[in-house]
Amino acid sequence: MLELDVAIGDYIENNKEDDMINYTREQLVLVIESLHETKHYKLETLYHAVSLADRFLAQTIAKKETKPCLLTLPVTCLIIAAKLHEEMSPSISRMLELMDDKFQIKLKKRNVLKLEELIIKSLDFSLQSVSPITFLERYLRLFGLDYSSRMPDRQIASLSK
Repeated sequence: MLELDVAIGDYIENNKEDDMINYTREQLVLVIESLHETKHYKLETLYHAVSLADRFLAQTIAKKETKPCLLTLPVTCLIIAAKLHEEMSPSISRMLELMDDKFQIKLKKRNVLKLEELIIKSLDFSLQSVSPITFLERYLRLFGLDYSSRMPDRQIASLSK
């Protein structure tokens, strides 16, 4: 089980607003990865969630706005990314249950919804981002490496991702 630092929300030290601590960003990504793995989402959803979190944090730091909670941010970014890439719309309530089950952290649905709105407005509704995984998956399909049962083919597909 992943252990989270109690002060994960205090990721920017007092007046050093351009200096984000790497440890807390790493924890943010680990939470996204853990929830992503549990929900069995597409790889594109994972990359997009991390991209959204990074872009939002960069905007927040650049504009010197109020610091978001790094416990709510991974859940919110994963929900936004899942809405864009998954066939089934994600359940916020289920995601909050997972946070409680996996990390013993209780989040409020209204905080997730507020942060989702803030992220969307902060990024000016520019939620899409181009990722190389789309092109990679296309090339793997073209060469028949995506669902091959041969070991070398699986290794090539795995290493390229």
